[in-house]
Amino acid sequence: MKEKVSKKFNEIYGEGAILFASPGRINLIGEHTDYNLGFVLPGAIDKAIYVALKPNDGTVCRVYSLDYDETVELNLHGEKPSQQWACYVYGVCQEMEKRGALILPFDMAFGGDVPLGAGLSSSAALESAVGFALNETYGLGFDREQLAKIGQMTEHNYVGVRCGIMDQFASLFGEAGHTGEKKLLLCGYGVGLSWASCLWQAENCDCAPVVDVPKPETPPTPEAWMNGWRERLQGEHHELG
Repeated sequence: MKEKVSKKFNEIYGEGAILFASPGRINLIGEHTDYNLGFVLPGAIDKAIYVALKPNDGTVCRVYSLDYDETVELNLHGEKPSQQWACYVYGVCQEMEKRGALILPFDMAFGGDVPLGAGLSSSAALESAVGFALNETYGLGFDREQLAKIGQMTEHNYVGVRCGIMDQFASLFGEAGHTGEKKLLLCGYGVGLSWASCLWQAENCDCAPVVDVPKPETPPTPEAWMNGWRERLQGEHHELG
């Protein structure tokens, strides 16, 4: 796939791009716990999103998606694009600039073998790969934890998904061979997911009041939440309805 991305970039924009990649992730635990102060157990997989990027001399960013076979021109000081896939690229740029980065116009082509809408975090892989590419190309100095937060805020502010940080963290910090002797088998069930419009959003909202039950003087930490939630909820059940 990375050869295909590089070839397509050369066809559209010419040679000279640098290729970056970030993996998707598999998840053993973490659905609805990563944004509720709970424990998670994700791992990076051998499928990734690849981003080819090179600065240009123009006034806009030109971005091509192999999966959608579509090009979008982004004005980083203009309106958010109407195409959702382009919002991920636009959002990462915006979140970086909020943190003081200067991003000049660039050409980009991206694609990958992380199945879209399959629950393997292709969106987080895209945010992470774009983050890597911009960070290295423009010498922005963000570390991986900052890049993970940039990806998370891209979801919140430009895609409409109130996700936790698990997916971006797994994509940015995952290492090969760290599942020990275990082998994990990925099985698809043929149903696509759209986090921005599915029941996941409603479940996120349903969970929020529970997380907020502890009083401000005892802010919830992951350990406190997992170890003491029964005692707290017994005294606060009337607030949950």
